[in-house]
Amino acid sequence: MNRIIVFIALMLICCGATFGQQSQAKITGKEKHDIKLTDAAAFTKKFQAAAAQNSLRAGLFGREIIDRILAQRSVKGLRIYNALKADGASTYVIVGVDSSGNDLKAGILGEEIIPCPPLCGAANELNGKR
Repeated sequence: MNRIIVFIALMLICCGATFGQQSQAKITGKEKHDIKLTDAAAFTKKFQAAAAQNSLRAGLFGREIIDRILAQRSVKGLRIYNALKADGASTYVIVGVDSSGNDLKAGILGEEIIPCPPLCGAANELNGKR
């Protein structure tokens, strides 16, 4: 019985600290996301090597949907979710995020990506076509 109480106490301490850190995180919209092309190319190459042939490797969102999401009051950034359509096709869903890191799910969301493949653009280090 004492072991169970100690285990539960440790879990609450551990998880409580994690939850507390997450709720204290403030999203400013100025977070650092820059990456060098060489690093980005290495990351995408590693993913593509592990992905099934002809699986979704990227998706393009037009500027209009991104602008509409970013123009919403309280939006500080975008969150991108991996998703599956009803037919099983892979896609991405984008949603605005507020300063507390919460999805603004009552706002504008985006999907309808232009998938890669087949529309991956000209061959380059990111799309694995050379």
